[in-house]
Amino acid sequence: MPVHFGSKYGVDVLARWEDELNELTEEGLLKVKGQNIVLERDGLLCVDNILHDFFLPEHRTNKLV
Repeated sequence: MPVHFGSKYGVDVLARWEDELNELTEEGLLKVKGQNIVLERDGLLCVDNILHDFFLPEHRTNKLV
């Protein structure tokens, strides 16, 4: 999916959000497999909160869903 996003928006997802992806990988919430980002079971259960890590800074809040 990142390849499609990159070609549509001109953004390399894996490079742009490398720190966030690494942190979520260390927490066991997702895995990066080649060009795919795969949510683990625990990641699926809290996906609404994970998405906030990818918001622009001005759109981030401390509220949990």
